[in-house]
Amino acid sequence: MSGFMLNALKSQLPMLVEKFEPQLEAGLRSSLKTMKAQHPQEAAVFLANWTKLDAAVKSELSMPPVVGARRVKRTKRTRRTRH
Repeated sequence: MSGFMLNALKSQLPMLVEKFEPQLEAGLRSSLKTMKAQHPQEAAVFLANWTKLDAAVKSELSMPPVVGARRVKRTKRTRRTRH
């Protein structure tokens, strides 16, 4: 049963975040303040797990840096004149 619910949540999570972001942020902030005050050890574990999730989202959705063509620096040539 929990596996089914977890799969359903995983598939719906992006849509839920997009659609209900303000409400999720407000509720999350409230819950995190309570967790930090009452259960500091759990808050530390949550932060470590959240950091992993955040890194996964950033690595999957971030655009690779645009790398332009490098200009090759050429040596300045000098002309020799005969005196």
